[in-house]
Amino acid sequence: MDHLVKPRLRGYDCRRVSENGSDFLQLVNREQLSDQMLQVPQSFGLILQYFDGERTTEEIAEFVRGQHEVQISSAFIEELAGELDQAVLLDGPSYEAARRKAVEEYRASGVRSEACIGVYSADPSALREQLRNIFEHPKGAGSPTEFGKSDDLRAVFVPHIDYRRGGPSFGFGFRELAERSQAETFIVVATSHYSPVRFTLTRNHFSTPLGVVQTDRDYVDALAQIYGVEAAFEDELAHRPEHSIELEVVLLQYLLDERRPFKIVPLLVGPFQDAVDDEKSPADLADVARMVDALQSVERSQGKRVCYIVSGDLAHIGPKFGDEWRIDEKIAKWNRGEDEKLLSEFASADPDRFAAFINTENDERRICGFPPGFTTLAAAKPSCGRTLCHDQFVDPKGNEIVSFASVAFEK
Repeated sequence: MDHLVKPRLRGYDCRRVSENGSDFLQLVNREQLSDQMLQVPQSFGLILQYFDGERTTEEIAEFVRGQHEVQISSAFIEELAGELDQAVLLDGPSYEAARRKAVEEYRASGVRSEACIGVYSADPSALREQLRNIFEHPKGAGSPTEFGKSDDLRAVFVPHIDYRRGGPSFGFGFRELAERSQAETFIVVATSHYSPVRFTLTRNHFSTPLGVVQTDRDYVDALAQIYGVEAAFEDELAHRPEHSIELEVVLLQYLLDERRPFKIVPLLVGPFQDAVDDEKSPADLADVARMVDALQSVERSQGKRVCYIVSGDLAHIGPKFGDEWRIDEKIAKWNRGEDEKLLSEFASADPDRFAAFINTENDERRICGFPPGFTTLAAAKPSCGRTLCHDQFVDPKGNEIVSFASVAFEK
């Protein structure tokens, strides 16, 4: 029972809610290992921040009493740890058993089920209308006119913010893809929001209300063999709740399903914070270099027509993301200007220039498209890029800005 003596929170999402004038924290397992939700008073956050596996329950109690002058017993903390364990929110045997079972069930199913119903309609007809409106929006790109009229598009960078806030921006990148790519395999290189693991593949096909998109399992297997099978599938469950691939797959289906067969290669990319902290290029990291080599080697050996889809957004700033200052017009204007500088470096198609700009900022604006963007530039080696659309969502209450763009990269 060491995990209850030195408790460590693991794999959880936490949100604050208000009920009858009181604030609470709701904790759920982000990997969907349990459907239990644990709700505790917001003041418990003072205790939970020390559930890091380094302190015993007695040491946590002593620390809280000494540093925060809150009278609390180790018995109370042990009881809280037990409740977290039952909800599969604590590192330990219960968590590992639930995770093993979930992995087995996920792989046995062979299909990754849709997780974003609500962001888009579950009804196929309504969904197609929703997607049509992305292109036909007054600020949109317009619907594609000629599908596959050329094959000179190497990669496209598109948002993964929800369709409501970023919809028209998706259309610019996907119109380019529809008109300028004849690819049979789309490598979807996407931000991983649920795992710190660097690269995560899956062999599962992707289900949406429009049907099932086939994953190119031969391609995935070949990548895993070069990168390392154990590492490539280490945190495969991260694909289950992830939206950054799903939102792109739905648009691919809408555009191409009735026109030509295609498959995807789903690749999640975790943080590159260690490269930013050390002020170096991610290319110097052994696992990044290994994946870049794998992507290049498999493309050469398989000889398929390939196009990269980079799923990533730009800045995430404001109190929602931990900043102490609130959003105002001045900050919104500043962020737009910094984005424009970033997009200029990105469109150079030079991964090291892109990384150098992020390092100059110390990634203070939390550019979630950096890891998948860098990986794609390094692996695909496009000749140049062109920004098609750039926008940002500015929360009217001052809590956040999320910015996003579509960028086309030439062969």
